[in-house]
Amino acid sequence: MFISEEMKAYPCSFMVEPTDGVQLIDKNLLDVWKNSELFERFRDNLRTFSCFEHTTTKICEGGCQLYPEINLSD
Repeated sequence: MFISEEMKAYPCSFMVEPTDGVQLIDKNLLDVWKNSELFERFRDNLRTFSCFEHTTTKICEGGCQLYPEINLSD
């Protein structure tokens, strides 16, 4: 999780530009983490995006969703 200077929460710091974060003012941080649409969508993508059959998945967690060009796995 990344929290910007504008008090917006993002699942990843690389999401600041392409995504509108979740405004934290008057919100519970745990609720944002568990129940916000942005964080739920990010977790859902992790479940379907990654290559779970590789032996290194425990290290890379399936790779980066935002910048797949940095993923080193085939």
